[in-house]
Amino acid sequence: MHELDLITLVVAVGHVAEVSTLDREYGDILRMCQARPLSIAEIAAELNLLLASVKVLVSDLISAGYLLHRSPMPTTGRPGIRLLEAVLDGVRNI
Repeated sequence: MHELDLITLVVAVGHVAEVSTLDREYGDILRMCQARPLSIAEIAAELNLLLASVKVLVSDLISAGYLLHRSPMPTTGRPGIRLLEAVLDGVRNI
C-alpha cells in the first residue's frame, strides 16, 4: 500500500469510460479525480467513507495505474503565520 496522507493529492490519468469494469467506489473516485486533483480527505468526505477505506481504494487505483499521486513535501520547523491564519479562516467558515 502507498504512503498516503490526508492532504495527498490524486488525479485520474485514464478515461471515465474505463470505470464501467470497476466496483462502484473505484469508479466514483476516478470520476471525481478527472476534473482536478483532490486530496484523500476531500474524497473521503464527498463519498462519506472512512479515511482508512479511501486510502486502500486510492492505493489500489494507484497500483493499477488509474491515479497519480503527490504527497505533501515534508516540512521542517513550525508552520508559517500565513498557513495558520488560512487554517483559522477555514475553521471559522465551517
